[in-house]
Order: sequence, then C-alpha cells, then structure tokens
Amino acid sequence: MMSDIAPDDKGNILVGELRIIQYVDPDGNLNTVDFSQGHGGAELTEDQYSKLIDWAHAFNLAPKVAAILAGSSD
Repeated sequence: MMSDIAPDDKGNILVGELRIIQYVDPDGNLNTVDFSQGHGGAELTEDQYSKLIDWAHAFNLAPKVAAILAGSSD
C-alpha cells in the first residue's frame, strides 16, 4: 500500500516534514537553510509552519511549472 506522503522515485521531497534544506546556488556553493526555528531561535508557530509548507510546495513545483510554460505555444 502506497502512502500519500511518501516521496516518489524522482527525488521529490517530503515537504510535510521539511525543516532543513540544502541547495546548490548558481555559483556552485552548497547552502543550508534551517527552518526548524523562527526569528531569534523561537519555535515556529502553527501559522508560520503552515506558510513554510506552502512555500516548500511552491518551491518544489516551480521548475515543473516553468518547464510547462516554456513548452507551451501561444
């Protein structure tokens, strides 16, 4: 039985558990962003965490949307 939240075999992230991400910027530098805490080291509120999850979903979908738009003809 497959789970709704299991990452697939294409490397998509499980955004429901996102706390720390690493990415390589255009200059080739590895960057780490820690979302486990809010401003001043405070734990994220439910609203802040919800916004983080929304951002993560959008971030994950952005390249796919851009590819679709680039491939579409007017």
